[in-house]
Amino acid sequence: MVNILFLFLYLSTLNLNVQSLDSGTENLNGLNNANPTDQSMLWPFVKIHFKDQQVQSPIDILKQCSYELSISSLLYYDYWRDESVLIKIINNGQALYVHTLHFGYQSRYLEIENKLAIITGGPLFDSLYEFNRMYFYWGDVGECGSENQMNDQFYAMEVQMVHFKQEYGSYENATRYDDGICIVSFFGQISDEDNIDLKNLVTNLNVIQTSDQYLVGRFNNYFSWLLPIAEENQYYTFPGSLTKDPYTQCVIWIVYKNTFKISQTQLSTFRTLVGSDQQMITSTKRREIQPLNNRPLCWT
Repeated sequence: MVNILFLFLYLSTLNLNVQSLDSGTENLNGLNNANPTDQSMLWPFVKIHFKDQQVQSPIDILKQCSYELSISSLLYYDYWRDESVLIKIINNGQALYVHTLHFGYQSRYLEIENKLAIITGGPLFDSLYEFNRMYFYWGDVGECGSENQMNDQFYAMEVQMVHFKQEYGSYENATRYDDGICIVSFFGQISDEDNIDLKNLVTNLNVIQTSDQYLVGRFNNYFSWLLPIAEENQYYTFPGSLTKDPYTQCVIWIVYKNTFKISQTQLSTFRTLVGSDQQMITSTKRREIQPLNNRPLCWT
């Protein structure tokens, strides 16, 4: 009896900086080919606080460093439907940037009430993450424009959909938590022919050719071309950081394996966007690739 009491007290004093998620440890059987003795390999089934600089982003996503994860499918709400979330697409002088219109949109002709776009499931389990903003990355020449790499390869474009965990109330507050932000990323690969599904977005880029110009519309009207990739539900997921200063380690990354197609002609239209410095907007000043540092890198 004394030995049992001692063991209980000893275990109670251990500080592993690990907190169980709402999903509970019953989901640990979703790990395939992972080492259960490695604490980091329990992610995402348990919330782990990684050391400073341990899981920085962007990274080179290496297949040989990953392990399979068996979890539920990702679920998207109000992204790809006729009455999808209202968005504002802006040339902000530094990047092509998208954000949601939380309170709807009012023009001189009509007032439109907006709704929220939500992602859940997968490594997010039952938590709800609200779509907040979107970033695009492309290079000035060639096919090297993405922030992240996959198997030592950059891609011509990377599109990142940024979400915050709803229970934290706002994007700004969510960055204070290890699981506060979810970034869903899509790679674009050069094709010989135009991607017809990109036509609406590419055609309207002339409206936001220079700094501080914008257009308003439904998410599905401009980004329906991302749906086929999302439906395939094949992706890598790993803990990481924001890729902009202060590089906070608060991100659950979800990076799809399959790519969307974009022609050189369509990509050249993105390259005509002019920033506030009167230079073409590109991602050539992107942050350098960060070390993996033995972080958990899962695929499904």
